[in-house]
Amino acid sequence: MTTIKIPELKDIKAIAFDWSGTISDDLRAVHLAVTMVLGQFGIGVESDPIAWGRQSGGSARADIDERRAKAEASGNRALAERLSELNSGNVYSDLYAAALRLVIHEGRSVPKPIGNIVEWLFKLRKKVGPGFPLVIISAHPFDMLDEDLGWYGLGGHAMVGSDYQVDTDLFDYVFAGRTNKAITLKEFADQYVLNFNSIAYVGDTCGDMLAAKAAGAVSVAVTSGYHTRERLVETHPDLIFENTADFIKQFVDQLPDYIPPYESDDDDEGPPALESCYPIVLGHSQEHHYVVPMPNYIDIPIPRPTPHHIVVTATSLGSTLKTTPMPLYPV
Repeated sequence: MTTIKIPELKDIKAIAFDWSGTISDDLRAVHLAVTMVLGQFGIGVESDPIAWGRQSGGSARADIDERRAKAEASGNRALAERLSELNSGNVYSDLYAAALRLVIHEGRSVPKPIGNIVEWLFKLRKKVGPGFPLVIISAHPFDMLDEDLGWYGLGGHAMVGSDYQVDTDLFDYVFAGRTNKAITLKEFADQYVLNFNSIAYVGDTCGDMLAAKAAGAVSVAVTSGYHTRERLVETHPDLIFENTADFIKQFVDQLPDYIPPYESDDDDEGPPALESCYPIVLGHSQEHHYVVPMPNYIDIPIPRPTPHHIVVTATSLGSTLKTTPMPLYPV
């Protein structure tokens, strides 16, 4: 691990991960899909997947723009217009997603997790507990990322608008098909009521690092994916690791263990005293999260906790408890 600057990792309250090259090793599958799409327009692609990935970062849009400019310069207006249309809207994205689906389902190249990342993601969730947002922000197509998550044992989804809401205890949300990651990071911060500089974004390309910086997030580069360490260093990320698992190892080593809420059993001597209980979430709306300390053994619906809550008194929520409000971890 090479450290350029060490942010206070204990101050990080949420982590967003890129997918391709950060969690998933899909370089060869992506390369084949891009080659298929661009070949239809007479655009050649570097034959070596690793060399192509290092150069392109996994995106073909720069290649399309370069070819379009050459077509215009040579007077081939018909081709230039086709390429301009290809690079506009969702035309290329749809063609690429279809080609990637074909490559994988035919078994020509199948993505796989990078090293032991799955094991370390679950260790991370166990360490930080359910109130610490972990999300994915990726340009990867919706359905393919969904399949990858299933194959890797990371869970399934329910569609919510243009995004996926994760139905597991690992990731809280998946922002898929997102090409403007800076805007998505800001959306994530607003959605979870987070300060930008309390979010770490882990990615493997220069574009990921620039997006993190544009959003004011902590930029964490990993060299396990598309761009080389040398290229990543040029963007001056806050941290550089060999892979995402190495980042998680250092991060969890600096955190206290998450202590789950009190749960009684038949042999228990009874509930703990009120002052020994952890504060819990009683309710929340899209704009506000209400937190108040009260015994965790009270049988009430408890929504999933999220950080940075607005604290209100117990009496204002209809409780008869006379207690002093306190924030829920993490503060």
